[in-house]
Amino acid sequence: MVDIRPFSGYRYNPSVVGELSRLLCPPYDVISPAQQRELYQKSPFNSVRLELTEQLPNDTLQHNRYTRAADTFKGWLAKGVLVPDVPSAMYLIEEEFNFRGRVRVRTGLTACVKLEEFEKGVIVPHEYTTSAPKKDRLELMKACHANISPIMALYSDSGGALTHLLSAARTKPSLAAGASSDGVIYRVWVIQNQDILRGIHEALSDRPVYLADGHHRYETALNYRNLQRASGAIKSDASTANFVMMTLISMNDPGLLIFPYHRLVGGLNSHEEKALSALMNERFEWEELQLTALSAEGIAATLEEGLQGRAQGDVVFGCFMLVSGKGKGYLLTLKNAHVPGPEAPPLERCDTWLLHQRVLNPVLGEHEAGTKLAFVHDAVEAVRAVQKGEQQMAILLRPLPLKLFEEVVGQGNRLPPKATFFYPKLPTGLVFNRLEGEMSS
Repeated sequence: MVDIRPFSGYRYNPSVVGELSRLLCPPYDVISPAQQRELYQKSPFNSVRLELTEQLPNDTLQHNRYTRAADTFKGWLAKGVLVPDVPSAMYLIEEEFNFRGRVRVRTGLTACVKLEEFEKGVIVPHEYTTSAPKKDRLELMKACHANISPIMALYSDSGGALTHLLSAARTKPSLAAGASSDGVIYRVWVIQNQDILRGIHEALSDRPVYLADGHHRYETALNYRNLQRASGAIKSDASTANFVMMTLISMNDPGLLIFPYHRLVGGLNSHEEKALSALMNERFEWEELQLTALSAEGIAATLEEGLQGRAQGDVVFGCFMLVSGKGKGYLLTLKNAHVPGPEAPPLERCDTWLLHQRVLNPVLGEHEAGTKLAFVHDAVEAVRAVQKGEQQMAILLRPLPLKLFEEVVGQGNRLPPKATFFYPKLPTGLVFNRLEGEMSS
């Protein structure tokens, strides 16, 4: 049973910090060093100063990016940069964006959800995680005692019960609005009506919640809760450390988009390179594409068009590599002997899972690929990395169909890390959650 509750969220005080658009930043795992510098210059109050604080050459165990984030957070609280909503609230988040010439709107509900181990089937993951991001996020939580950014999660609302309740909360103008650097417009409604809050709690209590974006942060929140328990800081089930800030989105929302993460393979020694090549030749048919005099954008577009032109039942990947210094593009189709049958479990019908199980894991190992496997959602960026010699091979994938996603998570299965890229990413800066005291009922 999902326990979802309102909380006293901290939001930017516009009379102190000005326009919200200057204060938002993406989640930590998609911020490049160049974007981090740009966000720092946007405003002394940009949320990147909490989400991904700059690392300095003279950092120590006592003074580092995490302690600076904590000092910044405390300073903003003391100076009224961030102020709490009283009484407790849930937050309706509307995201308006343009995709391929069409305006789309996605609706999310930000609230606090009680942490549950995955084994209980209440909070359901869909992909595996790696250790480094969890260590990083735990250090930030321990320093700030707060959820700086929300986890993205999905729920099924085929009957429209939640949609109806959220529509009732949207009858008045939004209390905050802003835009991200990539043009997404955000509007925020603060829900404090007790009847609506009770209705939301009841409607979500009997259905599972599926993690979409934020697996590392969710597992980090579990680790933080366990540390708080061990220290005796948790006094009751209602302790804020037993909950995590989450933005929930209906799987029936027309604005919900899933893109792929592409794979970059590099740093292979000669033995690994030969083993990977042998597996790919054994299990795939290779179709070379014409890439004469194409830019990185043109190569990426050619590969993506080739992938889009294939039937959904095919298992196919795009591949770009340098052969004798010249860029070569291919479509790799799984040979019939290796193709899962129509009765195969949903997990075995996922391109990403098959790629890892049949090719990458046997050579690179499972789950933790170290520096030899990287993930990017931008196909052009993947091609350029190979052209520059930074990586040996780019493997482009198709998006995971939402229906197949539902089938996979519904059976309690997990995909490899970075199997999905939900767009748009939820921003940091709309609301923060302090982990102190107790939740309201």
